Amino acid sequence: MNAAHDVHREPLLEFVEDWENFARGVICDMGNAPGPVNKPVCVVSAMEEDVRLEDLGVTLNPAFSKLVVVFAQLATEVARLRRAAEETLFPALAIFGEHPNIDGSDTGLPEGEVQVALARSLKQLQDVVLFLEQVSAVALNLFEQLSALYTDIPRVYSPLQAVRLSTAFMALGETLGLAAGLDEAVTVNTALPVAFDTFRRMLSAIRANPSVYSAEETGDLEGIESTINNLQKLILTANAFDTLVNRLVGLMGEGGHPEHFLNQMAKTAFDGVTEITSRLLTKAERPTDRVNLFSLMCLVVLHSRLVPLQVDKKLCEVVWDVRESAIMLPVSRIHFVQPVEFLCRYFPPAAIELSPAYPLEVAHEARYHALDRIGTDLKKELSVLLTEGAAWIANLETSLAMSEENMTAVLGRRIRLISDGMCIAHRLRNRVQETIQLHVMLESPVTPVELRMLARAAELLHGINNAYKRRNTALALELPHLLAFALDRLAMLVVPAKQVLEEALNSVVSGWSRMQISQAGKWTGAELARQDAVAAASLAENVLAGPATTQRLMLIRLCFDILADAYVMSDLTSEDADELIDLIDLLANLGARANDACDTSFLYKCGDLFPACLADVYDNPNEAHRLPLLVQAFSASIELLNCGEASQQQKAAFERELLDALSDEIIRPLCADIEADLRRHVDSARSNGAPDLETKDIRAFLRVVPLRVAMKEVDIRSLVAHCLNASFYRSAVSLDSLKTYEEMRSLAIDKYGLPLAEIELHGHAGDEAMDVLEAIRDTHRFVVKYSLNLNSQCFVDRTAGNAFGIQHVASSIRTHGIGITQAAISSVQEYLAQRFQEFSELLCDDKIRSVLGKEARKFRWEQSGSKSFNGASTPARSKEYSMERSLRLLRDFRRLGLAADGLTFPEQFRLLVGEVGNALGFLRLMRLGSMHCSALEAKFVPGLNRSSRAFEAAAKSDEMSASTVEAAKTLDAALELLQKQTAEGTNFFFKALVDIFAAKLDDTNDEHLKDFYIMIPALSLHAVECVVAGREKFTRRGTESPAVSFADDGFALGVAFLLRVLDQGTDFDGLHWRNTSLGFYVDEKAKETAMNKDEDARSSSDDDASDDEPSPQIRLGKFQAMGDEFALLHYSIESACTFLTHS
Repeated sequence: MNAAHDVHREPLLEFVEDWENFARGVICDMGNAPGPVNKPVCVVSAMEEDVRLEDLGVTLNPAFSKLVVVFAQLATEVARLRRAAEETLFPALAIFGEHPNIDGSDTGLPEGEVQVALARSLKQLQDVVLFLEQVSAVALNLFEQLSALYTDIPRVYSPLQAVRLSTAFMALGETLGLAAGLDEAVTVNTALPVAFDTFRRMLSAIRANPSVYSAEETGDLEGIESTINNLQKLILTANAFDTLVNRLVGLMGEGGHPEHFLNQMAKTAFDGVTEITSRLLTKAERPTDRVNLFSLMCLVVLHSRLVPLQVDKKLCEVVWDVRESAIMLPVSRIHFVQPVEFLCRYFPPAAIELSPAYPLEVAHEARYHALDRIGTDLKKELSVLLTEGAAWIANLETSLAMSEENMTAVLGRRIRLISDGMCIAHRLRNRVQETIQLHVMLESPVTPVELRMLARAAELLHGINNAYKRRNTALALELPHLLAFALDRLAMLVVPAKQVLEEALNSVVSGWSRMQISQAGKWTGAELARQDAVAAASLAENVLAGPATTQRLMLIRLCFDILADAYVMSDLTSEDADELIDLIDLLANLGARANDACDTSFLYKCGDLFPACLADVYDNPNEAHRLPLLVQAFSASIELLNCGEASQQQKAAFERELLDALSDEIIRPLCADIEADLRRHVDSARSNGAPDLETKDIRAFLRVVPLRVAMKEVDIRSLVAHCLNASFYRSAVSLDSLKTYEEMRSLAIDKYGLPLAEIELHGHAGDEAMDVLEAIRDTHRFVVKYSLNLNSQCFVDRTAGNAFGIQHVASSIRTHGIGITQAAISSVQEYLAQRFQEFSELLCDDKIRSVLGKEARKFRWEQSGSKSFNGASTPARSKEYSMERSLRLLRDFRRLGLAADGLTFPEQFRLLVGEVGNALGFLRLMRLGSMHCSALEAKFVPGLNRSSRAFEAAAKSDEMSASTVEAAKTLDAALELLQKQTAEGTNFFFKALVDIFAAKLDDTNDEHLKDFYIMIPALSLHAVECVVAGREKFTRRGTESPAVSFADDGFALGVAFLLRVLDQGTDFDGLHWRNTSLGFYVDEKAKETAMNKDEDARSSSDDDASDDEPSPQIRLGKFQAMGDEFALLHYSIESACTFLTHS
């Protein structure tokens, strides 16, 4: 056994040690993490035990035990329903229909998305219906149990009949409050009715035309429509509370409900309302007071509806007076009701008559008076709470000091400290929510002072919650001792009461006589109460001996209800016991209670406040430390979206909204102010003047820890550095500006501590050259402004004459990285797709198609060698496409008129084909530039052509660390990529591009494109004429001359590309257009030379010749220029066809 123990012990110790080191490192890292403090490993202090409630409630009085267990079980179930509603149903109803606001609009969901949102929320809406059924079942059970318990019929001893179970009545009121809360959540959500109506219209449309929506089987539609109708009937009517009250009233028999039951209900409600309203707006207010007050109001409504003609005047009056203490009451963490409106809606007429005159108008005026009080008292009230909250955080952060005091005083003070933080948080949260709700309800703007105080209050809420979380481990160690102390103090209240009860019972009767009295049923009410109190005291002692679980606390509450109503405890003792039970409940569920008290998810509906709060902080840089808690307060709404099962689009939009507000109100102004400050310093230093110091020290924002926005981290310092780097890079366009921004960069590093990169000029070879990124961003403009020169491998600006070549591309790649080549490919491919569509539409034009088709048919007829009528063959015709045909076809195209843009059709085709070729030429230039850049980089890597993976293999052979091997692997991958880019035969994408467009043509009707090759001779003739005319203008143009170009090889490249895509290269070669065009101008030059010789012989007789006719030398020069240009054009087309085929 010892050997086996040692074998297993060592690995376990090693695992524990490794885990401890790892966890310590993670926790240290999390200590400086932004946002809420959520440790990866924490202690959960919630009390749990695997014991049935029936076993806990065992006493010597079986009848008593059964009843107490029943009411404890029902009250526990009500608490569970409350938690379930807060965590799922209320959030789902609050966020339904919220537009993601991606486009910045505040409108609701558009058509189509409404139906999708409702379909996605059907399960949650069905959960609401099921939840209401559970609430109704629990309420009915509680009502029947209580009405059966408090009967007016005299009976032999019946347990609990002589005492008032306030906890059970409160549970009944809470079930009614849950139903009323869901009604309110449905009422305030205006998107739900619209969604149901839209969804019903969609179902009607599908039913009318099922084939259009691929819904041939309409059986499922009937089920869906039935579900929608059921949900609309049960939810949209928002009458769950009224329905539940009517069901409870309907349980009343012919004789009505027992008067004893009604009196107990009325007394519970009256005492509870009186006690709670006396504590509201004071330091004695408890965290659960406002929710309990609304539950009691619901109980009063039930009581009044049970006796609609004989309402309890005192009870109704005290409830109407609630409006003086609470303008609104919470039904959940994010929904509120107005007490007066609620009572006017559900009270019977007899109870409404007891209200003040015109109660709704009075309540409306009271809200305006409350808003006026907020304007004058909010700053004072919140200032006090903020001071108390800050002092509480400081006290909690201090360690538990040991002094001469006994442990009773120490533990009592510690319990009070923990509970004080919760009370402060609840008071803060209630004040903030009430203020915001009043402003929204009355449509009143928030003043700057109110905005500042509300923001600071929300920040303090999360500061309190973070304090609880930071001390989570220490509190988890303290809580068992604190709970044991509190339970012991509670038990000390039970022991004397039990002794008093036993003495009282023994003094009344003893032995046989007491049994006879019991059998005769002659016990008085006080004696019955003492009998129940004895059992309650015994049960309380047993329950207090265990952990403070929810079930035990519910039993304890019931036991103290019995003890308090049996008059064995003074009122002061009862209040102390009630407060002590609340403290135990708080300590036992500290984490959940802290999250509830400090929750700021209600700010989800107040998105406009966040930018205003950020702007206020930016105007006061000395308060920059507020940013983390402020962002955390507004980011807490992401938890609301998670609980409500919001779509990813909604979450992303909410996150984007927060990030945009940070960028607009903090990051951008900070960048602008820092850059302006740096510029003032540099300008002042150059002018030998004293710099103007900034009025506010904005450096505090750069010292703020990174902010956590949902799942993103926002580092203000890094973002500002990135923004300034980009600004300096864009603005440094010359050596002089480069020097200025270098000085600003140095000053920013010294003064602000920003990690700015060194500034470099843009990747230009000359000051007038453009950057490759500009061509990629605006390909349409680039191919029009620049013309391609294949011989020089560059582009020429048609207006300025500047060249843009391989060196510029290589320089841009070095500046921006090799990734811009992929961007260029995507941009050009998209552009070619658009231009090819325009090309197809031009050829599909009826006029162009008619002229081109006629010429193609005539040429094919002549090439076929047709026979004459007598059967004799015609003389053999030439296979070449003649110049006369080209000239005639060009004239026919020009006679078609002008297009919408004022250009002739030949000019349109020439520009389109040329721009397509320019786009392809830009890709070729990118390829050559990347190869050039790679070649320059390869000079620094000797032996690049050797086997790859050398560094990785060397690192592995030397048994280096894993990180070193990974770095060597990355280096090998980079060198391999460089080797591929440097290789001359690198496979480019021209052939693949041709194949892509050709494949698309196979799937379309391209009948109108089949005769394009016939058009090329006429287009080339027009293109050559334009180039020759342009060169003539270029040689004599002045500063005011129009834009011209001496090269346009984009036309040749475009022709080659279109021939390859249309697979008409063979047909075009069959025209023998090269021989025709070159031979034509050779013949014309020979004719012109011969004519010149004859004219020289007759020179003496030329006096009568017209001066307007061009001289023979000019005509000869023009023929020579046309012939040379045609030769260059054919060479360019052949070159383009070659690299389109083999690259």
